[in-house]
Amino acid sequence: MLLTIWPLLISWLISLPRSVFMSGLKEKSRLDRLISLGIDKLGPTRLSMVSPYQGNMEKSGKHISVLMYHSISEDSCPGRHPYYQTHTPLTVFARHMEMLFNGSHIVLRLKEAVDLLCSPNDVKGDLVVITFDDAFDDFLTHALPILEKYEFPATVFVASGLVGKRNSVFLNKSCMSWDDLAGLEDHGIELGSHTISHVRLAKLSMSDMEEEIVASRTELQKNLGVEIDAFSCPYAFPEADSNFVKAYLKFLDQGGYRCGVTTRIGRASNDESRYLIRRLPINYADDDRFFAAKLNGSYDWMNSIQYLKKKIQFAIASGGK
Repeated sequence: MLLTIWPLLISWLISLPRSVFMSGLKEKSRLDRLISLGIDKLGPTRLSMVSPYQGNMEKSGKHISVLMYHSISEDSCPGRHPYYQTHTPLTVFARHMEMLFNGSHIVLRLKEAVDLLCSPNDVKGDLVVITFDDAFDDFLTHALPILEKYEFPATVFVASGLVGKRNSVFLNKSCMSWDDLAGLEDHGIELGSHTISHVRLAKLSMSDMEEEIVASRTELQKNLGVEIDAFSCPYAFPEADSNFVKAYLKFLDQGGYRCGVTTRIGRASNDESRYLIRRLPINYADDDRFFAAKLNGSYDWMNSIQYLKKKIQFAIASGGK
């Protein structure tokens, strides 16, 4: 009984204000890290006891680890809890790539991963996709040389209206220029859309939301001369809002996209729309053990916690309707 109710207890903790949950703790004492390392010791045969979602996915054999990086730098966000940081120092990123190379992992292009997930056949092997949101210029100087060292493909998601600019949205970090982006395809890097202005889509009108999704693809294709068929939704994905999700899926489909990734936590699987692909958030706090646990599926339990938190928040914001 305890194993079936403890995720609900943890979700209650996570729904508390950030100042209460994990306040002042060291990175290695984070509750989500400790739980994940504990789950990792259980092994795949007992994962269903921890999370029905995780157990069912293990049985299906359809799971791919889609890694979500942002800035490859030392540029942290002051005052932000380690869980919410989006920077990964070059040394940490290099170590992650070394672990993938030395392990049994096969790094795929995002397109290849989507083909596998949509196929009727089981997915075999430890498959990984590497993605970067925001197209910061430190991708070019820091991440790309490491990716080339191991001949790893990756996908970079670009906010078309912020190309070559510094913006307060990104704490004045600079983004790659059109010339920078145009040369990435020759290095095995795919490009995708990340809206025009990196906005919270759920806060927009339907027409503005469609514009951010569709026009960004048009602008990227016009300026880069490449097919843009992948989309990344900025910020926390509002999956508890069914009206938003319905419109979002329609706009991506009608806008010509073939797939979409989100910030929903967990490994990608074939049990959901190809426009709602889950990813594993990666940052500076992912030491060897935590990174390996995420690749093993031992962080997938956070998907249930994340969803319940959003459901509660959405119910409160909508007055329980």
